[in-house]
Amino acid sequence: MKESKFPYASNKEIADEKIGKWLSAALEDPTTCGAMKDDINDWFRAIEEERLRSKKKLIHDELYDKVKMEMFKASSKLEGIDYGDKTMNEKQEKALDGLAKLQQELEKSRKQYEADNDSWWNGLTEKEREDAFYAVCKRIWQADGIDNGSYRWALYDVFGFDPSMYMRGMNCGYMAIHNAIFDGEELQRMKRVNRLEVIDDTGRLTVKYLKDDERVRYELQDENRTLKVFIKKFNTEDL
Repeated sequence: MKESKFPYASNKEIADEKIGKWLSAALEDPTTCGAMKDDINDWFRAIEEERLRSKKKLIHDELYDKVKMEMFKASSKLEGIDYGDKTMNEKQEKALDGLAKLQQELEKSRKQYEADNDSWWNGLTEKEREDAFYAVCKRIWQADGIDNGSYRWALYDVFGFDPSMYMRGMNCGYMAIHNAIFDGEELQRMKRVNRLEVIDDTGRLTVKYLKDDERVRYELQDENRTLKVFIKKFNTEDL
């Protein structure tokens, strides 16, 4: 079995990583049914949660176990189960204090990475920044504009990253960029439809065929609680 890039990875996690690549392909397959895609996404979420737990356990195994137990006892007390143990309450406070400190350290680490990354960027020559910008934008367009791939497709297949970049991609804002590009491209395609249907559990409620010179326009109103669909004569603003 191929050795994992992660020192904390078990054989199961290595196998999960390989299976994940096959499941990612299934997500991109238009013939895969929606229910199966939902199950695959649930599997990915479970794997990511398990990987994060394993990494945190390696970093601070003892603290993790104590916090988990103390949080359980604290929630039990809220449900009316009072352990009535002063020593236990002291341990709770200590565990929660430790959790707060761990969160502070994680945030401190994130900010330090941001500062180091900015220093790295500022230390590049103009040519190096241009090359880095071109390389990143080229791959984003390949993944999101041409392939119309998923977030994982962009990270793992186009950029060639390993799963450790999943959260960092979210932290730097790439997931938001990915979703905005996908939604924007889909909206542009929707504006050029020639048939509009409204469907619920009972079937088709409305079917409207558009003329050649008509286009669909969507508008959110009432503080984004109402979606209105307008059918208007085509003009250059709809291009």
